[in-house]
Amino acid sequence: CEKVKAQKPDVTLVWTLHDHWSVTGRCAFTDGCEGWKSGCQKCPTLSNYPPVRVDRAHQLIGGKRQRFRDMLRLGCQFISPSQHVAEAFNSVYGAGLCRVINNGIDLATEAILAQLSPVPLNPGKPRIAIV
Repeated sequence: CEKVKAQKPDVTLVWTLHDHWSVTGRCAFTDGCEGWKSGCQKCPTLSNYPPVRVDRAHQLIGGKRQRFRDMLRLGCQFISPSQHVAEAFNSVYGAGLCRVINNGIDLATEAILAQLSPVPLNPGKPRIAIV
């Protein structure tokens, strides 16, 4: 953010948060762990994404949070399509600093999909979904 501001002072960097990485020591998803609220002292989810063998979350969280505070001080904006992620960010860095902007939905496509009849299930036959 500092390099962007130095070269282009009129440009605002906008970071879209899709997970909890910005508030935890290392985890992208909290999976019910509340340790990030008190400094990630002992990580119970070392095998969660991204998996690690050595717990350094408590060493990393302070520096990470300082970098996010520095970005906020420079005017960087944070948004999230997730109310839950935005609330976690705001609880750490300050109320209203991450705003929710919902992902768009093509209503015409949704209406067509709603009219389709469900595919009958064939017991014993594997179902495969490609997204």
